[in-house]
Amino acid sequence: MSASYFHKKAIYSVTILFLCCGILLTAGAQSYSLFTPPDLSKELQQDFIYLLSQSTRENWQITTDDKKVKKGIVLKIANRPEFTTKESFHLQTDGNKILIISSASNEGLIFGFYKHLRLLGFKFYLPDELYTIIPSLAHPFGTKRIITDQPFLQIRDFFGTGGLGSGNSDPDKSVEKAWRLWKTRNGFGSAYQLAGHRGENFILENKKQLKQNPQWLVSPLTNNDHADQAIKLNYLNKNALNFYVDWTIASFTRKDYKTPPPNFTDLVSIEPSDGGGFLNNLPANAKKQLPSISDQVYGAANLAAEKLDQLFPNHPNIGVNLYAYSSHAEPPSFELHPRVFVQIIPYQYQNIAFGPSFVKLWAAKAKRFSLYDYFKYTDSQFDLPGGITLDETIKRLVHSVQNGSEGTLYETSLSKFATGIPLWVIGRYMADGNSDWQKNLDVLIQDLYPGSQQHIKELFNLFYANPSFTVNQLGNAVDLLQKATTGTKGKLIDSRLSELKQYLQFIHLVYQSRDLKNGSPDQRLLPVAQYAWQLYETRIVHSYRIMQLVSYAFLNSNQAEQKFQFYQQLHRDWFPETPKQKAAWNKIDQGVPRAETEKNFELLKGLYKTSVSPLSYNFNDVLREMPGKYKASKTIVLGGNSNARGYVGIYTEKPSTVKIKYVLTGEAPKVTISTVDKNYSAPSAITIDKTSGEMSLKLPAGETTVFMNAKAGTTYRMEIKTENGIFFFDGAPRGIMAFYKKLSDPYEAYTYDPHFYPSHLFMPKGITTVSYKAQLNTLQITSPTGTKPVTRLLQKEAGDFETREFDIKETEAGKIWKVLIPGNFNYSMLNIPNRYLLLEEK
Repeated sequence: MSASYFHKKAIYSVTILFLCCGILLTAGAQSYSLFTPPDLSKELQQDFIYLLSQSTRENWQITTDDKKVKKGIVLKIANRPEFTTKESFHLQTDGNKILIISSASNEGLIFGFYKHLRLLGFKFYLPDELYTIIPSLAHPFGTKRIITDQPFLQIRDFFGTGGLGSGNSDPDKSVEKAWRLWKTRNGFGSAYQLAGHRGENFILENKKQLKQNPQWLVSPLTNNDHADQAIKLNYLNKNALNFYVDWTIASFTRKDYKTPPPNFTDLVSIEPSDGGGFLNNLPANAKKQLPSISDQVYGAANLAAEKLDQLFPNHPNIGVNLYAYSSHAEPPSFELHPRVFVQIIPYQYQNIAFGPSFVKLWAAKAKRFSLYDYFKYTDSQFDLPGGITLDETIKRLVHSVQNGSEGTLYETSLSKFATGIPLWVIGRYMADGNSDWQKNLDVLIQDLYPGSQQHIKELFNLFYANPSFTVNQLGNAVDLLQKATTGTKGKLIDSRLSELKQYLQFIHLVYQSRDLKNGSPDQRLLPVAQYAWQLYETRIVHSYRIMQLVSYAFLNSNQAEQKFQFYQQLHRDWFPETPKQKAAWNKIDQGVPRAETEKNFELLKGLYKTSVSPLSYNFNDVLREMPGKYKASKTIVLGGNSNARGYVGIYTEKPSTVKIKYVLTGEAPKVTISTVDKNYSAPSAITIDKTSGEMSLKLPAGETTVFMNAKAGTTYRMEIKTENGIFFFDGAPRGIMAFYKKLSDPYEAYTYDPHFYPSHLFMPKGITTVSYKAQLNTLQITSPTGTKPVTRLLQKEAGDFETREFDIKETEAGKIWKVLIPGNFNYSMLNIPNRYLLLEEK
């Protein structure tokens, strides 16, 4: 084991000893008492004592009798009429000797206690004492006051995809405990639990009855539990439906069931098993007018709610929950019972409407709902910077709450710098209602990196305000971190900066692993897995999941590969649940010594050069450049189907109306057209289900995106006309939809002709080098003077993707360029807005 590992373990041991000995800090220390409910976890009791003792430098002791607390803090269970939620709490302090927090639940007491500490100046920025700021206080009672409060949102939680496993690779579960404590300190949590695909349990627990009634299921049982648990209920069979509903709510009908207080929500899942296989999916039913899958699934939920009305007429807080997801993402044709709670998934696994419009559709149907959302989870982002920006994330969250959402559960990654800092900022809104994310991030930077805040702010802008952080920005990150480390900072700040250096090293290894020039898969991937293992205890990246993903890459290697058996062994070597005695990771010391960190950082400084940071522009810049050279196309003809959500952006200088002619094909075709402006101020959704027709959309001034979500089996074509707008695409439109010369063209007769296909982009002023990614180096780029720039290959990846760059002259920046593709290839700009305009050259 490395020296840093033993240092960490020593600190941990001293802390435990410090807590267990009652924290006698000074010989003459005053004695303060803390009373908590006896069933509050010892881990949290110890944390309370630790934080109070560190802050006041006084002796704090746990007491079992609240009446003996003459000087200290009392946390007690009590229900009050003003408690509207499970986590509501009442706080009373005399500002001198006594603080009393009461709540109907331990969760409310815990939230109230930590919120009080946060208001006193305690800061829990990341899951590590290195990032915990404990203020020095004369006492922890605050100013005299009496308040009743509660978390801003009832659901405000997250988890890391893949979790942290059995503990095989983390035997003391220190990583898991650190994340759990950090979440609790920052007010993450939930007032009630939402279970998932309980339909799978239904099949496995009721096989005897189901075998006797095969008509209750869509397909027969096979006696294979793994396959059978995915079989769907025949929702149109009344007996089957009643049996399923009664089984779902059985936990509420047991003799030992205790009805909850009116401010507690108690829910049981009625969500079907995952995947397809409903009656509607059978080929024999394709032409039958069956109720939609959503009507079937949510009809069952309504039936359960009606039965609960009969069982608990005076307890409307007892209900059922389910997802709005996949084949039942669409709102039903009827309103939902107030006892039905829906967890909607707006930004993935649905093809009904764009996220904000999807939220609005559901808000009109469900009395109670929350969100399940995805935030830079490891499988998609691999703990790299970039991805969805903090600004966009907060906009989505605020919009959902304004429309009635009770909160969000995020599927994300457990990584300090990829997700930890953004999650802390998100938590300030979910727990406390503070949506000023930029101010909160600035305070974090000032507190953690004094003397380096300007450079760290620029670095974090690269991480969290840049959706397309790429290898060519790594040089900028290295340069900013080098500037931030210049001069004497102090031990704490140096340690924090050192962890950022380790994070940049991890980013470097990931980018190296994707460059095919760097050798075979084992040569490229093993350094990533090894470094993730070294960083495991630091929580800098989600090491457990990174190691899993690397091992899965070896597991899924091509069987025709000459090294196939070798790769299968590497899978076993690096899978984090492989028994320790057989695992390769267990033979490598954890921790990265300071000397190794500095050596790696010096190598990064030599490997990566700085480039112009990602630049943006606004449409005023484009409009100034257009007169005499370009005009905006007034008509765009496009088409698509249910395989991908289509979209088109429209910029107008003033409120405007666009006209749409459309043609739909397919069995009972349907398309939902969503409009979302840049600030999410007026999202809308309109459904069309005729085979052809015309319609109009009113757009506000500024940028609006129009999304097309087609029902499965539906194909659409649209002719969109604007009098004073500019059509644009944020993201190359090649894979989203097809473009046509006229509406009557055959569906397969799409074109890449720049007169009809968005083929112009704007180079912001100040840009000197442009980087982009393209397939097979097929992108044809032309400057305003008609020259084609000479490009340089930076990186070659799987799928024939190449990252390239080229230099542009100062006189060619701030100009409109042409970008053409000769066929069905992918491409994207990396350090300028990946925005394509439909313009006509005069």
